[in-house]
Amino acid sequence: MAYYRTYGSSTNRRTYPITHWVTWRGESSVTVRDSGNVSSITDYGTGYFGINLSQGMPDTNYCMFGNTIKGDQNDDGNANLQMGGCDTSIQIYTGSVRCRTKVCSNNDSQDTQYAHAAFTR
Repeated sequence: MAYYRTYGSSTNRRTYPITHWVTWRGESSVTVRDSGNVSSITDYGTGYFGINLSQGMPDTNYCMFGNTIKGDQNDDGNANLQMGGCDTSIQIYTGSVRCRTKVCSNNDSQDTQYAHAAFTR
């Protein structure tokens, strides 16, 4: 879905709004903290999650992005959220996407304290 907006002078530019988003707690019992157009998070094991969309995308050509907070005592920012990467368990569908939270220094999967994801199409 695209919108046209006027910026500065009277130039119309096409914009694509965030259509789906979620923030969740990944440690212990996975809990959705807040969301928009996301129905739930599925826990597939240490560091592996499924984001289930309550309103599906029209196709799999959407953009997804996010981040994660490790939340340990030496919270050095050494973790990331991998979405649609090289791991074969990560898959993109119109109604869901698999993702992984991992430690950057050794590439190990890890349940991080918080993760956040957003989608646009």
